[in-house]
Amino acid sequence: MSPPPWPQRRLAETLGAYAPNQFLITLGPDYQLVDEKGAPVSNPSRETVGVFGHEYMHYVDNISTLAGASSFVLSQQLAATLSATMNADGTSRGSGGLPQAEQDALRQRLGLFDFLEGAADPSPMPHGVEDVLDFDVTHVTADPISIDLPAGTCRRTRVVLTCEVEAPSGKYSAKFELGLLAIEEGIAYEIDRMIAGAGGDADDDAPPFPYLVLRRLAQVHGPDGLSRVVLVACAILALQTTDPPATLLLVLEFLKGPGSVAMTSVTERIAYLLGEAAASTQDHRQGGTKVVLEDLQSVVEQHRGRGVGETAARHLVDLYTRNLQHRLREPFWELDPFRNNVADPKALSELLARQLPCDFVQERDDDEQKPERDFLGRFGGLAEAEAAKTDPAIDAVRTLQCQLHMFDAHRSRDVLAPSAGRAAQCPFYTSCDHELRTKHSDVCRREPWRSRAMTGNPTCFYGGAVGGLLGLEVTKAEEAP
Repeated sequence: MSPPPWPQRRLAETLGAYAPNQFLITLGPDYQLVDEKGAPVSNPSRETVGVFGHEYMHYVDNISTLAGASSFVLSQQLAATLSATMNADGTSRGSGGLPQAEQDALRQRLGLFDFLEGAADPSPMPHGVEDVLDFDVTHVTADPISIDLPAGTCRRTRVVLTCEVEAPSGKYSAKFELGLLAIEEGIAYEIDRMIAGAGGDADDDAPPFPYLVLRRLAQVHGPDGLSRVVLVACAILALQTTDPPATLLLVLEFLKGPGSVAMTSVTERIAYLLGEAAASTQDHRQGGTKVVLEDLQSVVEQHRGRGVGETAARHLVDLYTRNLQHRLREPFWELDPFRNNVADPKALSELLARQLPCDFVQERDDDEQKPERDFLGRFGGLAEAEAAKTDPAIDAVRTLQCQLHMFDAHRSRDVLAPSAGRAAQCPFYTSCDHELRTKHSDVCRREPWRSRAMTGNPTCFYGGAVGGLLGLEVTKAEEAP
């Protein structure tokens, strides 16, 4: 099976994951938040809640920041290119047969996506050196660049960290390109450590790259004694602009420079950051929000007349609109439970009640081939989970998840490969009991894009995704007939 080539927000293979722009959290079998029926587990461990908090923060970044909204728009533009390569049976011819202008546009958009994501690991590293024990940032460069796109040129900043990397075999110098992946993983990791332990008491239990990049950068580029929650606030503010790496450097420098006022408490420091940094970026954030809201409307037009695809687009655009406007009023609203560098359980519960997380798959420790081995649902209790089963918007969003999954499965560097020879497992494979899944599991396990041709309409989530890519009106996507 070919792994998805796009970076996943993943906290080790057995803990949890978040699929960017697919709005799907996965919790590993060792971290159970719900039982077999979907009821909340009583008194889950701090580590379990920390893993969930980590993935939840990825969802928050994705659904409520300019960086997240822009990434979603870009992903939908890429899905539209996939649509132009589709055969009637749901397979793809690949991008090689597209007009040259469309192939060039695909390469440009994929290049922008990869640039925005940044690196996951340092390079170059000596051959055979895989384990990194720790690292220090020794130098930072920030160079303006221009990126050609179908609609014109966009200007961004390439931020590169020079690192002294410690490995079991010795120390090495390597470069690391800062992007959304490292910034967002830094936010999520610091949050999960605040949940898992009292302040800084939780052990660091993740690989240094990319999880500690944010912290190590702040140690050399920010003020001494920067608390976890203020560090996270700096990164969250960066995601609310069109050039997050450059903004992150500016905010850290601002707090370190002579203009900063000595603070006697975390609360004062946060208040200072909220007031000064947020105010200084207000015009930029307002302008960026206006542009991205216009871009989001193009996503609705892209899916107009495609049944559940249009329903999903309208639902997500409405959610983005509310969240982005809320950001302009309260730039750091998700940090309310963490103001003292440790999670306040009551405040965290209130936050989750206001901003319910997306879909989640609770994995079980059982045979992967067993239909409905895992639980697919939504957070918020049994009432909300039951309501989600008949909510057309929730049903529809899962089809968009599958469209991006199909794009991932067909991406090969800067082109889309034909379906022949490609293999990928449906993201709902372990949580589904649809007739296709029970009688033709090989299709769902290796070629889920064939599901539409084998089920018709109504169909499963993946079949609905394929129908939308074919420009068909899918009336309903069902998990079971």
